[in-house]
Amino acid sequence: MIMAREAVQSSLIESLREVAGRSRANRYGVVFGLFVQQAHAQRRAYGLDQLIFDLKSQDEGSLRFDEIFCRGAVSAIGDYGSAQAFAELETWGRCLRELAERHPEHAEIQLQLARGAVNAINRYGNAQAFAELETWGRCLRELGERHPEHADIQLRLASGAVNAIIAYGSAQAFAELEAWGRYLRKLAEVIPNKARVGSGVATEVSRKA
Repeated sequence: MIMAREAVQSSLIESLREVAGRSRANRYGVVFGLFVQQAHAQRRAYGLDQLIFDLKSQDEGSLRFDEIFCRGAVSAIGDYGSAQAFAELETWGRCLRELAERHPEHAEIQLQLARGAVNAINRYGNAQAFAELETWGRCLRELGERHPEHADIQLRLASGAVNAIIAYGSAQAFAELEAWGRYLRKLAEVIPNKARVGSGVATEVSRKA
C-alpha cells in the first residue's frame, strides 16, 4: 500500500501500471493512492469505502477495480485541467479511453468516459484551447452515438455542448458556438426525457452566465 501511494505521488503513470501488475494488494493500493490525492474529503471517503468493499469481495483484476480506477481518472482529468496541466490531463484521458475500450458494453464505465470528456471540454474551454476541446467533443459525440439509449450519457452530451457554447461565446467564436447550438437542439429533440435535458441545460447556462 505504501509503495502504491509513493508511486502516485511521483506522478509516474509507468510506475502506477507497474505497481498495479504485481499483486492484488498493490492493485488496490493504486486505487487508494488515486483517492488520497483528491482535494475533497468526501471523495477520499467514498474511495476508501469502495476500496474496503473490494478488498473483501473481489479478486485481482476485477471489473470492480476498473470501475473505481475510471472514477479516479475522471477526477484526475478535472484536477489537472483546473491546474492547466494538460499533458497530465491527456495521460489520464488515455487511461480512461483504454478502459472504456476494454469494456464497451459496461454502462458505468462508459458513463465515466462521458464524465471525463465533459471535464476535459470544460477545462480546455476555460483555457480557450479549442482544438483540444473539439477532440474531446468528438469523443463525447461518438460515445453518445454508440449508446443512444443510455440516458445519463445523453445528458452528459448536453452538458458538454453547453460547456462548448459558453467557451466559444466567451471567445466570440460565433460560428463554432452555432455549430454546438445546433447539436444541442438536435439532442433535445431525440432524448426521450426532454424536460430533464432542458432543465439541466437552462440551469447550467444560468449558473455559468
